[in-house]
Amino acid sequence: MSFDAQAPLYLCGLFLAYHVVLAYLTSSKPLATQQGRSNHMRYDWVQGVMANHNDILAIQTLRNWTMAATFLASTAILIAFGTLNLVITTETAPVHMHLFPSANQFWVLKLFILSGNFILAFFHFALAIRYYNHAGFLINVPGTEVLPRSIDRSACTVNKGARHYTYGMRHYYLSVPIVCWLFGTEFLLVSGVILLLMLIIMDYRH
Repeated sequence: MSFDAQAPLYLCGLFLAYHVVLAYLTSSKPLATQQGRSNHMRYDWVQGVMANHNDILAIQTLRNWTMAATFLASTAILIAFGTLNLVITTETAPVHMHLFPSANQFWVLKLFILSGNFILAFFHFALAIRYYNHAGFLINVPGTEVLPRSIDRSACTVNKGARHYTYGMRHYYLSVPIVCWLFGTEFLLVSGVILLLMLIIMDYRH
């Protein structure tokens, strides 16, 4: 297998390994990662909202999160379908590809991967909307003897929505190296390394 074919696999494996380690640290040492700290702060926010009965504040905040997720989901599915349309309606490589000889190889496959990446982003943002809407009911429900009001359940639902929102944004970030891959493997590697360094800063230093 040539280097041009191996490089994307190595980079994909590196990203998967990074997120496996991140997930482990978030669950075992939550305060060591930004995601873990955010989960803790969202739990405190839900607890404060439910204790003080700030129902309007909860709905307004969840509405803002839902609007942002809706916009990103709509954009992701439009880009995905637009990319698929480019594959279907174009029989040969785009005109600009002659500037990058190595980019002509498997360019249709690269476009399919780019489209699939945005489709996954769409599903994550759609799930984020689902959990945010569900959290709006849980935070405001008065509770009964059969199903008492639960801060833990409400906070867990909010955090699930936030987790899918994060995954959706990660697919947006990943689209940059995939687009660079259209111009050649060397662009993929450079942009992939830069993205990984940015994720390290975002996940551990903020």
